[in-house]
Amino acid sequence: MLQCSDHTRQYMQSNAKANRRPSARVLPAAVVVAGTLLAHGVLPLVSSNYSFYDTCALDRRSIAVGRILLGAIVLKDLLSFRYSVIDFMYTGFWSRKHVLDGDDPQVQGNDFSPYLAVGGATGMKICFFLVGIAAVAMMIGWRTHWSIFICWFHTRAIHLRSSGTAQAGDQFLRLVLFWMMFLPCEQVYSLDSWSSHVPVQESNSSCSLATFGVMVQVVMVYQFSSMFKVHEKWTSGSAVYYVLQNFGFAYGPVAEHLLEIPRACLSALTYGTLMIETTCPLFMFLTPQVRGVGVLVFITFHTGLY
Repeated sequence: MLQCSDHTRQYMQSNAKANRRPSARVLPAAVVVAGTLLAHGVLPLVSSNYSFYDTCALDRRSIAVGRILLGAIVLKDLLSFRYSVIDFMYTGFWSRKHVLDGDDPQVQGNDFSPYLAVGGATGMKICFFLVGIAAVAMMIGWRTHWSIFICWFHTRAIHLRSSGTAQAGDQFLRLVLFWMMFLPCEQVYSLDSWSSHVPVQESNSSCSLATFGVMVQVVMVYQFSSMFKVHEKWTSGSAVYYVLQNFGFAYGPVAEHLLEIPRACLSALTYGTLMIETTCPLFMFLTPQVRGVGVLVFITFHTGLY
């Protein structure tokens, strides 16, 4: 009875702590989404060149470049990380028995991963070697959709095998690979495009549910990130200043120089981060020209984060 009351007390305390947290910043994101929809109602009236098709279309060449980069990411993840932790995470500390006994908090009893059928380090290395071949095939565009499917299946299976080796970036990679399976990513810059199996397309753009879906997926990453930046360090403009003081996130030599600039500049970077993430739908879902500007903005943004 005492143990039950202790659990109840801890549960009530955790709920009380959660209730004291600031609510998500839903209003700015909702305003931006509403503004984007309103713009699509106004643009046909003021521009004869407006096309909703162009709004949801992606260039086939950019899709192909994305395919190559995603394949490179999967391959780098295998070579620089997965292989190095096989003995520790898959056959040692995070053994198959650990997962099957329900000790992995993020893996449910009915989740299926083919890696759970592999109990030794040799078997994992063979599986990773086959996935590496698929990643290379994805990059060069050989049996493109099959190779993308194998890479997607691998990212899903590895999370359900050992959630301790996965983080949010792995989840995003898995989701983007899912959409890539339905995109015409084999039609440009691929071995498949040089064969007779891929018909020549008159237009460089492609518009489908998959193009719309992958664009929404990207927007959601930034929108939800901005919505949950509600800590007082974000609202006061000091978040970047404190991040630069944490050398676990910031590169020491560069961070030390940045900390010497005026605090007002660091506050501008903090508020600029919120603005860029919140206005992502405007960059993604207006005209192709605005989307091109958005690509440059976000490349610069992530270069700064790196």
